[in-house]
Amino acid sequence: VVKLYSSAVADGAQLVIGPLQKSQVAALVRSGTVSVPTLMLNIEAREEAVKQPLIYQMALRPDDEIQQVLDLARSEGVHQAFLLYPDSDWGMEMRTKYREYWLQRGGVLVGESKYRQTDRDFATLLQSSFELNLSLARASKLERELATKLNFSPRIRQDMEAIFLVSLEEQSRLLLPQLKFHRAENLPVYSTSHVYSGISNPIGDKDLDGLSLCD
Repeated sequence: VVKLYSSAVADGAQLVIGPLQKSQVAALVRSGTVSVPTLMLNIEAREEAVKQPLIYQMALRPDDEIQQVLDLARSEGVHQAFLLYPDSDWGMEMRTKYREYWLQRGGVLVGESKYRQTDRDFATLLQSSFELNLSLARASKLERELATKLNFSPRIRQDMEAIFLVSLEEQSRLLLPQLKFHRAENLPVYSTSHVYSGISNPIGDKDLDGLSLCD
């Protein structure tokens, strides 16, 4: 990669885009041969790169997307949020980063729940997470004490201002409608680009209406 780069500059290149692989990015950064503005399509050897003003590094890192979406949430006045994430290695990794970056921004996580990626019905999980089961229990107790049937709608916990959703596309299309059904229809939902394929699907995309995501 260093030889190719030098050859391109010698042939008159005024801007170089690449390389892509981390090993090649590191090799070029450490070669000391970067002599024109160079946009590297990955992030590696960061400390050495920032000392070289002609080097720019960009990558589609989940860390960057999480921080951007949390910045958006804070800018829109969110302070207390609930986190939903899958029971997987990737889900646990994302959960850790959401927690770390949200706390760094002065935010509060009022709760979190993990779901199984093989599930399609999340009713039990959401009823417990949003404390709808407690609301139903209070109503039942009151009905028993009053010996009468009440006209009642369950209420979700009142300390949530938003939901952070960690999911892939298939789960997001299942979860969003169920979040709305379980009384969270007025809460903003934030996520990363993992929830969307980028391919337009007008019918299927209706399930994602109202979702804020990085693109």
